[in-house]
Formats: sequence, C-alpha cells, structure tokens
Amino acid sequence: MYRKSYQTLSSNAKGKGNYFQWSSAMDCCLAKLLAEQVRKGNKMDNGLNPAAYMGALTVINKKFGLDLTKEHLMNRLKNWEKQFGILKELLAQRGFKWDEKQRMVVADACVWKDYTMPHPDARQFQERPIDNYEELCIIIGNDQAIVGCLENVEETYMQSVASGDGLDAASSSDIHSDDNHVRNLRWTDAMDYYLGKSLVEKVKEGHKMDNALPWEAYDTVLSTLNEKIGFVLMKDHIRNRLKTWKKQYGTLRDLLSHPDFKWDRTRKMIIADDSVWTNYVKAHPEARTFRGRVIENYDNLCTIFANNDDVAEAVRNSMKVQNK
Repeated sequence: MYRKSYQTLSSNAKGKGNYFQWSSAMDCCLAKLLAEQVRKGNKMDNGLNPAAYMGALTVINKKFGLDLTKEHLMNRLKNWEKQFGILKELLAQRGFKWDEKQRMVVADACVWKDYTMPHPDARQFQERPIDNYEELCIIIGNDQAIVGCLENVEETYMQSVASGDGLDAASSSDIHSDDNHVRNLRWTDAMDYYLGKSLVEKVKEGHKMDNALPWEAYDTVLSTLNEKIGFVLMKDHIRNRLKTWKKQYGTLRDLLSHPDFKWDRTRKMIIADDSVWTNYVKAHPEARTFRGRVIENYDNLCTIFANNDDVAEAVRNSMKVQNK
C-alpha cells in the first residue's frame, strides 16, 4: 500500500475540514514506526499505548516538515483498518492466497470475478502489491479497536506525562486497595521488568511452595521494586498485576496447547496461519490480544506460574515442529 497516495479527510486544530494526501513515503514511515512499537511490547489489550501514537506523530512531523494532528493519524488508521478487514476476508476465502514474493493476494481470474461481483470493495487489491501487509498484521492483527483507542490519545498522553510515566509506559491497570480506593497505576516496561526479574529470582531460590510464592517473598520483591523505580507501591499493586499476568498466562498456555500454534523464540511471539488465528479467536476472543504481539516476559511467566513444566514442554514441542 505504499505505491499509491491517498486523500484522507481530516480536521485541523481549528476544526476546518481539509484533504490531506498521504504519500507512499509517509505511509511507509508510519507503518514501520507503529510496527516497531508493537515489537517493543507497547501494545495493550485495546491497541498501542497513547505514548506510542504521539511518538509516531512527532517523528513524522519532524521527518517530513509537517504539522499533522491526532485527527490526521486517526483517519489514516481508519483507512488502514478498513483495508485490512477487506484483506482478511479475502484471504479467508477458498482460492485466494498470499504470494510473499509478489507481495499481493493471488487467485485465478474466475475466482476474482466471482468474488468481486458481490464484494466490489475487494477489487482494489486485484494484482496490486501490498507492501505494508506485514506491518498491518502486526499493528492491527485481529484487534480492530485501534481507532477507538485513539479517541482520547492526547488527553491520556498528557496525563501519563504529568504523572511521570513518560514515553516508556507499556500498560495500565486499575489497582483496588483494601480501603476501597481505586488508583490508576500505569505499569511501565521497566516496572514489569524488575517485578518479573525479582519474582523469578525468588522462585529459583526455592521460595515457591505448592506452585505459589509465600507472601514473605513478596515483601522483598516490593522493597526491590520501590527502590528501583522510586515509587511507593503496596502489595495490592503487585497482587493486581499478578492477577493480570496469571490471566494472560492462562490464555497463552491454552494457545500453545493447540497443535497449530507455535512459539517463535526469535520474535518472541506466538505464530500460526491466519486461518488458524481467525477460527480460534472466534471461539476464544480473549486470545486476539496476542496475535502479532511481542511477549517479552513469557519466560518469566512460565517460571512464576507454570505447573510441572507442562507449558515449557509445549513450547519445546512447538519449536521442534517449527524447525522441521
């Protein structure tokens, strides 16, 4: 989708409507920037975190000497989501397949003719190279809620900056303390890293009993985490973070128990054919968040939560199948 320019209806800061033409170079830049943010682990359950979008906007404006706003980016992503939806439906049909060498969807002429008659919006992809298809799979994947996440991106971004979270924020959780007070704590990559590292060390030291760590071990973890990040966290914060991790781990475990899903150690993500993902997430919608998503802390999750190395064995088996 880089070889053609598009006119996207946007709004400037003053509310005046204007047409902005995206060049192939700008499309290429935006797709690579957002895909890189996903690979860094900056994709939350409902899309990339706000800081990732604002960072991409800053880079594009600087590189191309523009003054784009959130609305320009939002309209572009709406366009991409629509295109990706059409492509996904195409590749789910019998007779269509992805040609990696030509970078396009291919099928016999009669197949194209029969399909585009009731689906004329798919005609645009016939014999057309789609250079950013891989980036679209990573950015959008099976989660089409990205634009909705952008609606309050500037407000959320400014709140995160004001609270000291900066551009490295990776995800956020609602933390409920015992006094029924609700706090919004944004867990950064660094916080997740130190928490995971500290918990894994406790497991390796032999503190795990009956598949769980005693709360005395968490006291040390809490002290280390507060010292590293300069916050004053409580056990409730860790407890809620672990609830999130445990839920994610259960979803990952179920995914890897399926014979068609494999663990890609190099990219640190779960991979499968598009048709496999599509069929699986229809029955298990909670799994769509891991499609095309880098899972940096997967090894730590296995150490902290795994029972009898069953998941580690599943990963090893998937690696054997992948390497054949």
